[in-house]
Amino acid sequence: MKKIGMIVAMAKELKDYFEKLGSVKSLEDSVYDVWQANAYGKELYIIKSGVGEISAAGATQYLITKYGVEVIINFGICGKISDSLKLLDTVVLSSVVYYQFDCSDIDDVLPGVYMGNSYYIDTDKDLVNKLLSLDQSLKTAVCASGDKFIGNKEDKDYLLNTFKADVCEMESAGILITCLRNGIKCLLIKSVSDDCDGMDFRTYCALAAQKYVEIVDKFVREY
Repeated sequence: MKKIGMIVAMAKELKDYFEKLGSVKSLEDSVYDVWQANAYGKELYIIKSGVGEISAAGATQYLITKYGVEVIINFGICGKISDSLKLLDTVVLSSVVYYQFDCSDIDDVLPGVYMGNSYYIDTDKDLVNKLLSLDQSLKTAVCASGDKFIGNKEDKDYLLNTFKADVCEMESAGILITCLRNGIKCLLIKSVSDDCDGMDFRTYCALAAQKYVEIVDKFVREY
């Protein structure tokens, strides 16, 4: 039976998916909030990491080490940077920029260059293409990921102009980098909850969290 790890930052990002699954068991032996479920012949381990890159990286490693998951799916909400997107759109991430990483004072590299000589840390193309084949309404996106909630135009413009980012959030870099270090594939699915202006988040957060449920379910069924 395939083991799939799932990561969300906040409980509100899980509620609708739990309703979809129906039967979910809490694993009391975990140092995190972890649940186990079975769906379509797969064994699912679902973890609530908490917000931020360090929390997300730790939760990712925990799923890999303790439960031996073979693939990681992260789903959650994000802010919109690109004008090509609108509120409540759902995207699959093609690459991630760890934009707060900065060794430019000691190394001859630009801020945001973490691995190699590029801003962009690519996700697994096979998983992205698999998901796109299941839902042709999905768009791909570049995500700027860091430990800051983007809620003003100055920061939004910086991420757009410097990194050509489409969306931003606070966990994908930690998850993707940890998966790459472990040789584990991961898929990152995000729904737009706000326009990076601090105004829309509370209104659209719950609605955005409903948008990826069917997409995640399709992927689990077909993987």
